[in-house]
Amino acid sequence: MNTIRTRLVASVALAVAAAGWSPTPQAPVKLPGPTVSFRGEHSKVTERRYVRVRDAEAWAKLWCEHVGAEVPERDYHWHINAAKVPVVDFAQCEVVAVFGGNAPNNAGYFVEEVLDGETCTLRFDALTYQTSSDGSERGLRIRRSSPFGLFVISRTDKQIVLEENVQNLINQPPKWQARKTL
Repeated sequence: MNTIRTRLVASVALAVAAAGWSPTPQAPVKLPGPTVSFRGEHSKVTERRYVRVRDAEAWAKLWCEHVGAEVPERDYHWHINAAKVPVVDFAQCEVVAVFGGNAPNNAGYFVEEVLDGETCTLRFDALTYQTSSDGSERGLRIRRSSPFGLFVISRTDKQIVLEENVQNLINQPPKWQARKTL
């Protein structure tokens, strides 16, 4: 009986090893960044929002909303492409959109890194800038914007966790805060 138990334990250990399972979780692997990124400070989407797009029709509707074009009620007319929607191969890729709402001194968002682990983590940061002031409240020159970042990434079946760098001191390490799981 002891021999059978020993063989059973050894068989299970070999099966687990062959399957690549490890009792300690593996560290996330850094993936290449987005294939294409669009960013800027003037989106027509004026509320803070995070969107994952996995098909062409949803992409056309989101792009139209973003640029202020008429959002199609039905299928987008790709053969005309009046809103100049960028073509994305949704068999290989998907789009993650970050809209910042009404924000001061923000020229859009960029991807710092993409990590592949139990989930896919997309870490992004804002392209901010400083404006001048003469010291008075009247002389304060803050530029309002509706920043955005649209990122074409490799398609994944995993959940995507969006993390934003919220540290605001120059030359300090990033401080990641989870914003949304898509």
